Amino acid sequence: MSLPLALTGFAVVNGAMIHYFATIAKERVPVDVRPHSAAFGAGGLLGLAGIIAGPSAATLALGIMAASTGGFLLWLISQRRTPDGELIAKIGETLPDLSAPNQDGEQVRIADLRGRRVLLKFYRGHW
Repeated sequence: MSLPLALTGFAVVNGAMIHYFATIAKERVPVDVRPHSAAFGAGGLLGLAGIIAGPSAATLALGIMAASTGGFLLWLISQRRTPDGELIAKIGETLPDLSAPNQDGEQVRIADLRGRRVLLKFYRGHW
């Protein structure tokens, strides 16, 4: 009985994960994530129940994968709405006159690029 529990938990977690990430790939991020959360939680609990019912090698492997993946995905879904903070610049607004060094160490000013299409990419790094 323990192996079917762990296998069912593994299948439920992975099926819900595939469905959730497939909707994101189609740019339809689910607004109501309760069904996915319930599936992740139920699958993780089924995996744990399989481990408790009889810890064979296959049951341990499937149960641990179901429980850890389900728990991780529950945490991941809880992080999906992090605050954006206050927007300082709005779309279509003129950029302030920024300047920064390029890869050669020369200063580049936004004002020098007016009228051209520009992609600004900000990153933090120490290299």
